Amino acid sequence: MDPRTILESLYKAGVHAADPRAATAAAVRDLRFNAPPGIVAIGKAALRMSEGALEALGDLGARAPGVVISHDSPSHDASLGQLQHLTGDHPVPQHMAAGQALGLIVRQLSSCRDVLVLLSGGASSLAAAPVDGVDAADLRSLFRDLLRSGKDINVVNSVRRRVMQWSGGRLTRALHPARVHCLIVSDVMGNELSAIGSGPCVTDPTRGLDLRALLGALADHLPPPIQQLLQPGKNAEEVGRDAESVRIVLDNRVAVEGVTKAALDAGFTLAPGQPPIVHGEAAEFGRAFAAHLAHVRTASLGTGHPMICVAGGEATVTLGEESGLGGRCQELALAFAEGASGANFQDGISLLAAGTDGRDGPTDAAGAVVDGRTWDLIRAAAGERDPARDLHSHNTYHALASVGALLHRRSTGTNVNDLVIGLIR
Repeated sequence: MDPRTILESLYKAGVHAADPRAATAAAVRDLRFNAPPGIVAIGKAALRMSEGALEALGDLGARAPGVVISHDSPSHDASLGQLQHLTGDHPVPQHMAAGQALGLIVRQLSSCRDVLVLLSGGASSLAAAPVDGVDAADLRSLFRDLLRSGKDINVVNSVRRRVMQWSGGRLTRALHPARVHCLIVSDVMGNELSAIGSGPCVTDPTRGLDLRALLGALADHLPPPIQQLLQPGKNAEEVGRDAESVRIVLDNRVAVEGVTKAALDAGFTLAPGQPPIVHGEAAEFGRAFAAHLAHVRTASLGTGHPMICVAGGEATVTLGEESGLGGRCQELALAFAEGASGANFQDGISLLAAGTDGRDGPTDAAGAVVDGRTWDLIRAAAGERDPARDLHSHNTYHALASVGALLHRRSTGTNVNDLVIGLIR
């Protein structure tokens, strides 16, 4: 098989391993409800998680009231029982209709003995609604500014928790006196509970901190009502409440292990050393990963064994003044192509970088597949593109599209960060 076919097959194995339906069903069986629980499912994995919960609940699930808020519509064969389905916006909340509608549903579910909250990445935007004193336009502007800033996800979510109606334990508070049980598909490395979906079922650990210092110069450009909420003192973040139980049912480690098992089953050798965690600036990581694979290949010449190096995590892109079309995985891949070209290995080292949710930035791509030839192929593409300029201006989508390197968007039903898979031949 050619390198792209191999890498795509391994990526699919990783996504398949991180199936939210099976993981949620197993976790719900452990909870042992005696009456139909209310269900609130929010995030990119909300549909698959709710299907798993209803499967595990059996007859109780057929009578369970609640809501599913996701970024896409249910498939024609999906069965959501009595659960209402709402569609939200991601990564920037535009209309916020789902977040506002959640208020009425939550009031109805608070009469249940138990409520099952199924949470996954993307929930912050999909169910976004501002706290009192902040208007929708200011919240949208904040989301855009945070996305462009390249700030660490923990900083981003610390800010979001202060200004959003369902974050920082406020969802648990609104569901009181119902007992809340929260199951999570994590898209945050390290599984910090307050950072996943901005923590709707756990109290805000940054309460009392002045978050303006974490934002630096960006804080001075935020609307005054938001600046006010970022200060320590008595404000909206103090109303949160912890859920009765919170459990991570899936994370990036499961996807990485799925890729690793598939590679070993197919006869590949794992590259020596500890795989790096994907973090920091996407372009910097891409270049460093190319250098890592080039070093491994040079040290392994003569062994005759193709090798796989699997990394998981999530890089960031700081846009600054220039913002073309692309995503963090596309930026990582193009920077890798630059580094691989410099190593002069042609197709000796190849890479796939893609989101496990099948989406990468505001594009129709999940990521990209590149090798040591990609950089020069882009240079020779119609119009004589300058890949260095594209990388600098974050216009990676068009650069990669010009040589057919994009991995097109797909609906995976899960969201456990990104997979970066290197192939050494």
